[in-house]
Amino acid sequence: MERRNKGTPARIILASLVVPGFFFLRTYSPNPTEASQIEQVFSAETQADQRRPEIRGRDWRFPIHINNALDLLEQRDVNTYRFAIDNIGIIEELTPEHPVQRSVVYPWENPPRVVINEETRYAGTIWLASAIAHEACHADQYRRYRRDNPDLVVPFDTFSGREAELACLSLQRRVLESLGADQSLLNYIDQAANTTWWQHN
Repeated sequence: MERRNKGTPARIILASLVVPGFFFLRTYSPNPTEASQIEQVFSAETQADQRRPEIRGRDWRFPIHINNALDLLEQRDVNTYRFAIDNIGIIEELTPEHPVQRSVVYPWENPPRVVINEETRYAGTIWLASAIAHEACHADQYRRYRRDNPDLVVPFDTFSGREAELACLSLQRRVLESLGADQSLLNYIDQAANTTWWQHN
């Protein structure tokens, strides 16, 4: 995977691991009046916790999925929840126009922005919550170096490559355990840690 520093958005980036065997929910399209009412309700709920990242999406269900994942973290792993909202400022739905058709994080942006694709979004609340934590880990890696070395360009290895990925996979596995993930997800993380999957995204 390719990353750029210092606010350069041209080439990317950090990719979220996509769990195999994800499923898609049956599509439901509310009528315009119903959709407007739903949007108003969930917009208000999204803003209830002002510390949470801004959620951007075209699909009215997207903020529901993201908030469900954040709720789960807050209820079962509050330290990781705080870590995530401290390191991510925007969570955005992937659109067809996006230059990278996968979940990615832009840690150099202010605030750091995570883009979530459908595979990650529909792989279940537990997986989505762990993926958000994984991306927060990369944003934290970038942030810490910038904080400690304000006059230097952030090195690629600080938030990318094998050591950075292993650290974030380790965090993601711990989060999965704390959320009660089944063994198949834990095995998937273990297998990913023994590959170079991030180089092929």
